[in-house]
Amino acid sequence: MIERLSSAPPGGFDRRALSVAGIDLELVFDDTAMADDYCDILCHTAQSGPPSTHIFVLSRPDLIGLALPDLDQATCSPDQFQALAGAAGLRAAYPFQAQTWKFFDTARHIGVQLTASRAALPLWDATAPLRHHFHWMLDARSQRLVHAATLGHEGRGVVLFGAGGAGKSGTTLAGLSVGLKTVGDDYVALAMADACMAHPLFRVVKQDRSGLDRHPALREQTAHMDENWRGKVMFDPSDFYPDPFADQLRIGAVVLPHIAHAEHPLLRPAKAREAMLALMTSNLHQFPAEPETGMAFYARLLAKIPCFHLDLCGEARKNGLLLKRFIAAGFPQAGLRYDEALSDPIRSSRSNGRV
Repeated sequence: MIERLSSAPPGGFDRRALSVAGIDLELVFDDTAMADDYCDILCHTAQSGPPSTHIFVLSRPDLIGLALPDLDQATCSPDQFQALAGAAGLRAAYPFQAQTWKFFDTARHIGVQLTASRAALPLWDATAPLRHHFHWMLDARSQRLVHAATLGHEGRGVVLFGAGGAGKSGTTLAGLSVGLKTVGDDYVALAMADACMAHPLFRVVKQDRSGLDRHPALREQTAHMDENWRGKVMFDPSDFYPDPFADQLRIGAVVLPHIAHAEHPLLRPAKAREAMLALMTSNLHQFPAEPETGMAFYARLLAKIPCFHLDLCGEARKNGLLLKRFIAAGFPQAGLRYDEALSDPIRSSRSNGRV
């Protein structure tokens, strides 16, 4: 299949050249509407050079004379499947969903996402397209695709870990409302060398209606939007906040948000093992049937960066202001308590109908 695709005539596909998290890509589609949707979601910039990686996104395999592969899962275990794929030089997602195949040639840097139709893709594809491929591409660079949220100011920031419902998205919106920036609310790319750097992948925030109620202007502006399969509204924060995305953030702290219904928010020190527990529930089981290298990556991360609990209050503005002061103060080891007398005013950003 990769041989066939790599030699296909250029006019047969819709080709998009872009750079995501520092990776120069050529995405090749057989469906222009799908190409537009994917490129709208991806947080991308212009390429710095020729593409190093090519990903074919195919939802009509019959157009190139290929049939969708079939797997007898009764006679091929996940471990056997991964052993066969690895022997062929491939990274592959075990086909836990029928009619969907995703694999990546690690030597030639060519990937394929093959489905019987676009409708066969998992529902989360609408918010995190090519998630498996980004995992493989980043892993090849000793980086990591992470299920997390981020907030920052002037190039420095925090990464927020926690299971669904912990308050990551609500905290992200709280930060954006007071002038902080993000590199992602759902999945981000993390790199660790001399420092831990976070890079954006997807231009999307998801929040349920109760969370939007804490932001009256945003609630009104998103009232017409449909909810996704998990009852959340999905939107590009650039439509509502001025310049909300940072190109990258140098991460200075791990934050574990918790909906505490406190009168005032509080940042207090956390133990590394508490952060690892949060990571295990939200990150370490994202890619079925693959040898898990995530534990070692996160252990290095938590050895370098201090961890904090964030006890959230019911007022989004206070939560955002506390994080803004925490980042500006250089991530004080003792944490930080909210003090109304020290908070700065919210910058006016209501121009052009924005929040």
